[in-house]
Amino acid sequence: MKVLFISNLYPDQAEPGRGLPNARLVRRLAKHCEIRVIAPRPVLPFMPSRRRRPLPDDEEVHPQFPSAWYLPKIGSRWNPWLMRRSLEPVIQRLRGRWPFELVVSAWLYPDACAAQPIAASYATPLIAIAQGSDVHQYLQHPIRRRLMQLHLSRCRYLVARSKNLAQTLEQAGFDPARLRVIYNGVDTTIFHPGDSRAARQRLSLTQDAHILLWVGNLLPVKNPLLAVEAARLIQRRHTDPFYLVMLGDGPLGPQVAERARQWRVPLILAGRRSEKDTADFMRAADALCLTSHAEGTPNVVLEALACGLPVAATAVGGLPEIVQVPVAGQLVPPADAPALAEAVLKLWGEKHSPEVIAETVQSFSWERTVEKYLAIFSEVMVGRTAAS
Repeated sequence: MKVLFISNLYPDQAEPGRGLPNARLVRRLAKHCEIRVIAPRPVLPFMPSRRRRPLPDDEEVHPQFPSAWYLPKIGSRWNPWLMRRSLEPVIQRLRGRWPFELVVSAWLYPDACAAQPIAASYATPLIAIAQGSDVHQYLQHPIRRRLMQLHLSRCRYLVARSKNLAQTLEQAGFDPARLRVIYNGVDTTIFHPGDSRAARQRLSLTQDAHILLWVGNLLPVKNPLLAVEAARLIQRRHTDPFYLVMLGDGPLGPQVAERARQWRVPLILAGRRSEKDTADFMRAADALCLTSHAEGTPNVVLEALACGLPVAATAVGGLPEIVQVPVAGQLVPPADAPALAEAVLKLWGEKHSPEVIAETVQSFSWERTVEKYLAIFSEVMVGRTAAS
């Protein structure tokens, strides 16, 4: 089976953290089928593009990174068409030497919307994957919503990474018979319980303070300022020393640093880190906080729990599907700093074995995830053969 995977959310050497869950899925699928990756990189029209190089782990899937014109804000009507025009010659050349049989596109707009007419032109079935913000944010935009309904209604299947996403898509008018729920997995060879003191030593972190960890892109939808506000409230009530450690980068970085300085919140902005380092931070920390306004099924929560780290998070998206028992953590209303601070303090006061916490996400394995994707692929291919 030859599968073409299309998504702008895929890493390269310049952006090794971009779309890592997609890369983890593709690398595992490559053990069971032939797969190639096209990862378009949005650029402004007439702006120069830079050459992208794949990560060493992706040599087997031969990723290509074509530039795709993209018009922010004003270009909603045209962006799928612009991406399609950018992808067509790349896919035509690939088709000539590698006749793919199935197209999978992760990120609904503009990626899957652009991929749909291309797949149709080759009479090839398309499976689209909804990730989170592409549903929660883009369905609120009238033009994007109409384009998504137009193109995605023609997909063979629409995979949602949480039940919440599937329900949102169904409420938006998508055919429930075409919806499938497949959760991401977690790599337990990297994310697993370990010695907290040793992890702190490796990361040069103090041994005698509580650590509240935040991991993500410093973007408005992730609401990192809420973590700083919650830390300020914790500081008022928590007499022992503690630090807020934030992993990631993004446009809100300077604002986060300035707010922490104004409120005298002890903050470590550690930047974007490797998976290995992230796992060590999770083993070193005493709780993870997630502050998003909207989410799919965030991998960072699965990874934290797999490391034995409890979670205080906003009750959005698929999080109630992950954090189901008190030992795993506490869920609070979005944008509620006092509730988030209270949840963190409660987790710090109720120490549980990391191994017990890790058991709560045992069912979220990449092996199970891959099995479900392969089952859908086989179903589509059998149906295609029968139809021909």
